[in-house]
Parts: sequence; C-alpha cells; structure tokens
Amino acid sequence: MKKMGLILIYAVLLAACKGGNQNSDEVKPKIPDEQLSLEELVIRKVESQLQIPATEKYTLSIHKGQFDSDDIEDALVLVNRKQFALDEAVRKNRVKNQENIGYTGNFNFFFYYDGAKNDISRPITITSSASVPLKINIENIQTESYKDFTIDYRIMESCYRNFYTISNGVPKLVFQWGVFDYEKSDSSKVTYFEYATGSYSLAKDILVYPGKMITPLPKNLNNDFDYKIEKDGDLQYLFFYNPNQGKYYTKKRD
Repeated sequence: MKKMGLILIYAVLLAACKGGNQNSDEVKPKIPDEQLSLEELVIRKVESQLQIPATEKYTLSIHKGQFDSDDIEDALVLVNRKQFALDEAVRKNRVKNQENIGYTGNFNFFFYYDGAKNDISRPITITSSASVPLKINIENIQTESYKDFTIDYRIMESCYRNFYTISNGVPKLVFQWGVFDYEKSDSSKVTYFEYATGSYSLAKDILVYPGKMITPLPKNLNNDFDYKIEKDGDLQYLFFYNPNQGKYYTKKRD
C-alpha cells in the first residue's frame, strides 16, 4: 500500500512494574509537560486519558508530519489495547461472544499532537477489532502544503478506510469507504483508490476502482495481515471535495 510523507514510526510495548523498586515514602516531583520529550509527553497523556494501569501491555506508535499550515511539525498517535480486550472478555465471562465478533469494540484509538501548542487531543475512538492495530497512510490530499491522512481499521473479515484532514486543530473525518470485505466467500469485494486533480476544489478527487488482492490471504481472516491491492477494472466512482460542507460527494452517473 502506497505511503507518502511517513516521517517517523515509534512503537512501544509497555509492561508491568514500570517503576521498579522504590521507597513508598519517596515522592518525585512531576516534570512539567513542556520539559518532556514528545515520546514522554505522549505516553503520559495517553495513559492518563485512557486510564491505562501500569500492569497493562499496549502498543503505541507515533507518526510525525506537518498536518496544518503553521510550518511546525505535528504528530499522530495510534494506540491498540488488545490485552485490555482479552482481559475484559475473561472478566465478564464473554470470551466466546467476543471470539464470535472478532473482539470488535472500543480498543483502537488515535490522538493528534499539535506541535505549535505542544498539546495532545482527546482520544478519538475507532470501533474495530482489538486484534488488529490501526494502519495509517499520510498523503497530500487537501493541498501540497501540508499533510492529510487515512486510517484503515478492521471489523472481522472486512477492512474500512477513513480519510481525515486537520481543521482548526482537530482531526476531521471527510470521507470513508470499504477497502475489502470477505464476510461472504461467494461475494468478496476489494477496492483500489487513486487521487486526481480536484474537479470542484483544490482538494484532490478520490477515485474508486474495483481491486484485486495480490498478497496471500491468511486462513483466519480475522487476524492481522499485510495486504497489497492493485487496480482490477474501470472507474466506479469519483468523489469530489466540497469545501463549504467539508466532505466528499459523488456526481450522479448516467
């Protein structure tokens, strides 16, 4: 899958006993946010906002880029809480039920770090499979001056793509579409995306074609796997961006 503008991916796996052996009477002063590195600030904010305990393992990745027009580097933070999903299913005696729905729930999140403000947004939840972390592509869609991004997420045998731009310091969803759907083996669907010069505004058009999966599929399609798709047919839809509405629309076809 094509990736543009990916500057940095930073992944961490946090385990129990972060603090080690410390004197219980010793209280260390809290370091101000402005004195922390980006990674330290992200971990502090993510764990606080999601109320992640020290005993929980989770994955986190940081993707840097310039996502607005202020010429200061920003970042997107993706978080997956698979262990939390598994533990919750056991605690609530719902393991079988969760297995049947592919552990779909509120276990994948992303945050926006505004470099100019040195601050991180509230978590944006993407209801999806806990077994599959979010996948990000950074693109020039609205303009060549700064970046936009897409996020792929999985729900059982299907994958969907959300298209975002940063508007007034907040990630804004402008379009979404399916990437593939293998829920029914006799009617699987795969999509290939392209961008073209905007036909209605400066933002690029989104072109939707039938696609073909060119990477082997796993036996269990609920699992995470890398996928690569190629074009496999004529243009199906053209979506153009309407800046007055802040969303993509399609033209009626004869």
